[in-house]
Amino acid sequence: MESAYIKEKFKELNLLMDKDKKDYITVDVAAKFLGMDKEAFRNLACSGNIPFAIGGVSASSKYTKVPKISFYAFCVQHLPNMKYFS
Repeated sequence: MESAYIKEKFKELNLLMDKDKKDYITVDVAAKFLGMDKEAFRNLACSGNIPFAIGGVSASSKYTKVPKISFYAFCVQHLPNMKYFS
């Protein structure tokens, strides 16, 4: 059975990955794709609770990086087959 929702989300994911040549996506983009509040995403990344994001707290602010390859791998890790990618 093919899910129209899953096909659409992976189409969206692939477009995010191909949008530019940068190695990272923004917190805003990652949080929006996952349906999360961006501050909640940032806080979870800083506390080490998002496995695909790098986050921490410096002397004056929080920082968060979301590598594209890690984000993509996280999103596709439990797919039973690759038919959604075509």
